[in-house]
Amino acid sequence: LTSDPGVIEVNLPPASDWLQFERYIDGMYQCADNVGLRSFKYQLSGREVGSGGGTHIVIGGPDIERNPFIEKPSLLSSFLRFLQHHPSLSFAFSGLFIGPSSQAPRVDESAYELPYELEITLRAIEEMAEPGSPEEMDALLRNLLMDWNGNTHRAELSVDKFYNYNAPNGQNGLVEFRAFEMMPKATMLLAANVLIRALAACFAEKAFTSPLIDWREALHDKYALPYFLEEDLAAVLAYLNDHGFSFSESVFSEQIDFRFPEVINFDTEGFQWTLRQALEPWPVMGEHEGTGRVVDSTTDRLELRVSGGDRDSGADAYVVSVNGIEMPMIEVSDQIRVGAIRYRLFDNPWGLQPQIKAHTPLEIRIVDSATGKIVYAIDYANWTRDKDGYDRPPETQQEARRRVEERLSSRDDLIGHELGLPKKIMASPHAPYTLDLRRV
Repeated sequence: LTSDPGVIEVNLPPASDWLQFERYIDGMYQCADNVGLRSFKYQLSGREVGSGGGTHIVIGGPDIERNPFIEKPSLLSSFLRFLQHHPSLSFAFSGLFIGPSSQAPRVDESAYELPYELEITLRAIEEMAEPGSPEEMDALLRNLLMDWNGNTHRAELSVDKFYNYNAPNGQNGLVEFRAFEMMPKATMLLAANVLIRALAACFAEKAFTSPLIDWREALHDKYALPYFLEEDLAAVLAYLNDHGFSFSESVFSEQIDFRFPEVINFDTEGFQWTLRQALEPWPVMGEHEGTGRVVDSTTDRLELRVSGGDRDSGADAYVVSVNGIEMPMIEVSDQIRVGAIRYRLFDNPWGLQPQIKAHTPLEIRIVDSATGKIVYAIDYANWTRDKDGYDRPPETQQEARRRVEERLSSRDDLIGHELGLPKKIMASPHAPYTLDLRRV
């Protein structure tokens, strides 16, 4: 047990089989509950999130001679290729702090050149004779799997304890999957571990060798949205089921709902709308006082999704106005359109764009494109420390829910009013799905 800021870090002993591992996890959650600790917390806004601590998944072998990654080097290269192919494995189980300066940056978040270099490296590992050389594998990967500051421990897939000649405890043949934050239930954490173990079984049977993808800005535009992460996670489960497993489509629904909580859902004459939380990378700022560095967490993102209607009438039936600006709603499949709102959550004198004040409330209006009249309207306000008692997180679930509900206001008084068509701004070619109110 280690004391970390805001959390108690629990390092579990290695488990030789699944039943032993399951007992460890269930016992850890039960013991924590017995002494009044929990694996989640509430933000000031009332949103329920992970504890802030990681729940990194570590795989290895009983010793170097019987290590699966050394016995079959393509197992490690398969994981690296598959993780890079599937952003859902990077973001659907992670904490709020994501991006190149986070605790688990993807290999293609630090620099766009890295996937090019990694492709050459992975081919070398795949061509390596079995069993592989741990020294050579470490030398091939050490300078690629790291954050943008060169920290080899902070990577989505860390080989810092695989065969690190610089560390006395770093030659244990361990591979660490770091893009997993603590989850509110033991069953959710166990399900994530099953996922990684099942992928290992697939790759041991047949290596995954598809070329790396040049995602570029799509990582933080398209895959900031839960719609595409759900779609990608479904593709992961389909891959596993094609290899003999039987994962249900809903096995991670609880995780998606926890990671991307719904703000509101509503209907407008046969169309179903859902507004929910999306992802927002938080950049690390430069040094301020002393050598400490802070994260700019003042920007947030929401996803708006609409489905229904027929193909002829649904494409342009409505326009979405956010603070008087038209929001992009891009057709992603028959009868489904998706868009995102990126906005300043609260004022920040020391972060990026300090001149931009908080966008509160977000005035979201669904406008009939034929008449220019409002058919649905809500305001979504930011939480505020100025309100009595809001300078501390909520202590109960009831209080947390009340704070969440207080942010949302129905504006039925505006329905039927003629708003006209909202102002259009040029969407960024790097972020076609996103209305960034900071650019207005």
